[in-house]
Amino acid sequence: MNNKRVPKRWMYPIDEQNNNTTNLNAAIANQYPNGDDINGVMWILQ
Repeated sequence: MNNKRVPKRWMYPIDEQNNNTTNLNAAIANQYPNGDDINGVMWILQ
């Protein structure tokens, strides 16, 4: 899984994806310019 790389962040839970899609997508867009990627570095750490 993940090509033997150490992920940089946790993935959002499936419940969040199913029940709060609009806010989840807004949060991802604001924090991760390259999309929902567990290897992505959060904007504050760049």
